[in-house]
Amino acid sequence: MSPGRQAAVFALFAFGYFLFGLAGLQMQSAQAGVTPVWPASGFAFAMVYWFGLRQAVALLPAMLALGWLLGLSLQVVVIAALGSMLEAVLPVALLRRLDFDPRLRQLRDALSFVVLGAVLGPLFSATLGGLAMYWFGDNGLGLLRLWLLWWLGNSLGLLLVGGLGLVAVAEHPLRP
Repeated sequence: MSPGRQAAVFALFAFGYFLFGLAGLQMQSAQAGVTPVWPASGFAFAMVYWFGLRQAVALLPAMLALGWLLGLSLQVVVIAALGSMLEAVLPVALLRRLDFDPRLRQLRDALSFVVLGAVLGPLFSATLGGLAMYWFGDNGLGLLRLWLLWWLGNSLGLLLVGGLGLVAVAEHPLRP
């Protein structure tokens, strides 16, 4: 991929993650302060799958912008961004080693996506982001409840948007 195209994908990724993050924030619960669905996770997963592991760095500027809008501390945002990068990169790397078919036509591929993408991936963002929010943020949920809500929201976002992003692009390739 040419450097110009890499820069365009990076910018699209950062802006798309920001927009999906805003959409997720619109679903935020007034009681918990955490969104029940984080569609940005699924978007990040699909972008990293189709355009490469290095593109995950685009999450940092997007998360910084979201954190600034929410008034979160820099520590929380950077640690949560690292968790989000791991959430996308590690499952994608494992799926590629397993000769995964993104069209999800076989049960093996669908289960691999669910287990590695929607169950394992959010463990990283929920753990790092939840700990950062608990230590540096102002959240009265308690660590366990915060972690569980974070994990669930990211898992649902991965299942909904990530699965759609895999299948749609596999059927109509946009990738390099």
